[in-house]
Parts: sequence; C-alpha cells; structure tokens
Amino acid sequence: ITESLRGVKVSEVMTTACTTVPAETPVQTYVNGLLHGGARCSVVTDNGSVVGLITPHEVRRVERARWDRARVAEA
Repeated sequence: ITESLRGVKVSEVMTTACTTVPAETPVQTYVNGLLHGGARCSVVTDNGSVVGLITPHEVRRVERARWDRARVAEA
C-alpha cells in the first residue's frame, strides 16, 4: 500500500465537501441524512460557530430509543 500511494497528494484523494448540521438537530434526522446522503461525518454548528464533529461512532453512544429526542450536540 505504501508503495502504491507514494507520490499521491492527500488533496487528490480527500473530499473537500463538508456537510454541516445544526447542534439542535435530532439524532434521528442526522441518521436519516447519513442513510440517504452518504456523508460519514458532519461539522456541528451552533449560531454559526463550529462546536464539534459528529460521526456514526458518536451516534452509537446515544440510546436508540432516544434518537428522536436527543440532539446531535448531545452525541
């Protein structure tokens, strides 16, 4: 793998499109977006400021029964 990637710049393989999600978004809404949009992480914003990052890993910390009430900021 190392040899295959030699000379390849990170900018050539990374994605530059970054989705944002408001901190007050319900976790269920975020999960629905993951299933349909394909983004594996999103920047969490609050009043225009970046307050965190959410991925499926953080979602697993929230009890499934609470997804409709829990906000991404809590994850």
